[in-house]
Amino acid sequence: MLASALSPAPMTVSFPKLLLEIANGSFNRGWDLMRVNSNASLLFTAKLALTLLAIALSVGSAYAVPLPFDDGFDGPGLDPAWIPAPAPGGDPNGHPSIIAGSYDMTDAHGSPGTKLRRNVGGSLGAYTHEIDVVLDPFAGSGTDFKWKSFGADGFMEIVLNSFGDMRLFQTGGELKGNTPIGYTDGDQLKLTVSYNPGADTMEVTYALNAGAAVPFYSGTGNGGSLGDVITTAVEVELFKFGSALPQQVAAIHRWRLAVVPEPTSAALLAIASVGLIGRSRWNRKS
Repeated sequence: MLASALSPAPMTVSFPKLLLEIANGSFNRGWDLMRVNSNASLLFTAKLALTLLAIALSVGSAYAVPLPFDDGFDGPGLDPAWIPAPAPGGDPNGHPSIIAGSYDMTDAHGSPGTKLRRNVGGSLGAYTHEIDVVLDPFAGSGTDFKWKSFGADGFMEIVLNSFGDMRLFQTGGELKGNTPIGYTDGDQLKLTVSYNPGADTMEVTYALNAGAAVPFYSGTGNGGSLGDVITTAVEVELFKFGSALPQQVAAIHRWRLAVVPEPTSAALLAIASVGLIGRSRWNRKS
């Protein structure tokens, strides 16, 4: 009776709870539970599955998506990953560069356009592409503001003209024609494209002055396919098609590409291993 009273009772713990203990950083508690509730074979298999899962997910994060970035253009200089690209014969004053926490661009009439470009890389996966920009002066200037992305399957662009209309174009033609969005000089415009690789669809929204996101387009691309329009490069272009003054300015306050890593085949194998281990009863005595 005395020995029985002093001996610890067998512990019962579910495998998901064990993983949660370890994932939350309670390593000592997690491994203690393993030692109490498993034999050597199960302990080794669990450790192997957890290690494989961690490695596979980190590999997936690095290679299964476009390469992310987030730039608030707060200086003092422009990140060298950006490529200011006035075309030959372009406006020599088109890139005033970083001014008071934004990257400023302008374009002269007769110029082939003023561009800011960044190469992306990686491979196609789920992503959210966002830009925050202020156009001032802009209205009546005879100018297009173009936000573009390029990939192995073509390109897409959102174009806001100085008449206040916005359109969406993807390789093969327009997905949505000119639509008034109520933009006025000095408004902060946020454009967002969210891509779902499983459905091959995107959600495009805009917001003014930190307001609620307004749906602009939802669906796939021309011909029922959108595909990779992101992993080559992203770009902003100002193109002044009219000679009317004023000389427009685009001030980019933030530009961001965020990604959602997808599990690789190794990660899926590790998850399957964890599931198989979870079928076992973890109520063995030490």
